[in-house]
Amino acid sequence: MINKLMNRLSNAEKERDMLIKSAQIEEENIQKNLKTKLKEASCEKIKLQVELERSQEFITHQLSKQLRDAISEKNALQNKMEIERKATEELKNKIFEEEKQLKQALQKKLQQLQNDKSIAEASSQKEYELIINKMTTTLEKLASAKK
Repeated sequence: MINKLMNRLSNAEKERDMLIKSAQIEEENIQKNLKTKLKEASCEKIKLQVELERSQEFITHQLSKQLRDAISEKNALQNKMEIERKATEELKNKIFEEEKQLKQALQKKLQQLQNDKSIAEASSQKEYELIINKMTTTLEKLASAKK
């Protein structure tokens, strides 16, 4: 019976040693797999970080370009507006000057016409007076000739 117990103990120790070895091998495999997965995860993390940085740089570059383009377009529009404002101001000034010159020319022409009218009226008045004087003289002569 002791022999049996000794055999059982020996078998149990062998089984325990095998289980311990098996557990150690399994633990080593698990650790190996975990290290491999950790390395893969670390590589994937680095890859994703690089990709993220590239995406951020691309987006930043695109947004910077769009901002520069927008600022450039804004400046071009402001310059165009300034040029148009100056052109409008020049046209207003030109129109004002032309209106002023036209008024002066019209006033001068009106004055000339009024002067011509006055001269014509005075001339006509003198002609009428001459005609009336001639007619009066003729009538007086006729009246004296009939007497």
